[in-house]
Amino acid sequence: MSTKNGYLFYNSAVMRSYYNNIVKLKVMQGSAK
Repeated sequence: MSTKNGYLFYNSAVMRSYYNNIVKLKVMQGSAK
């Protein structure tokens, strides 16, 4: 049970950092124009 929760927490953290990186890229591309 705890292993499953740990995996879900890790997975959500990875998705969050991935989303943050995409937002940063969009912001940098927007400011470059």
